[in-house]
Amino acid sequence: MKKFFGFFAVVAALVLAVSCKDAPKTGIENVDEVVANLTELVQKGDASAIQAKLVEVKDYIAKLAAENSEAIAPYVAKIKEFIATNKEKLTSVLGDNAIANGLVSAVESLPDDAAALKEAATKLADFDGIVGGAQDAVERTLLPQR
Repeated sequence: MKKFFGFFAVVAALVLAVSCKDAPKTGIENVDEVVANLTELVQKGDASAIQAKLVEVKDYIAKLAAENSEAIAPYVAKIKEFIATNKEKLTSVLGDNAIANGLVSAVESLPDDAAALKEAATKLADFDGIVGGAQDAVERTLLPQR
């Protein structure tokens, strides 16, 4: 009887381990959830929340690139599909928000080829620094010197 329960416990542990391995992803990892969230934010017209979500997406794509993950191509494809489908709405909601519009353009311009995508996505991690530097340069150029 003890052997039966021991065997049953081992089988249950194996089933649990296998089922946990394929557990659905949540949060930023689940691209369908991200697209649904972005769609909701666009419908609400919440530019700052869209920008925050796009920063999360950018960081996650850069993480996938750094890990050399095969999940990057399908993830980016779904995000690019969302952007293409909602381009007019995004442009309308984001207005002149340079950072959010830059993020949309940066993700939209990522290549489809897996190898090129990983290289480009690695550079995406530096997007914040590039935007900040560009804004500083514009302000120095356009604002009168004192």
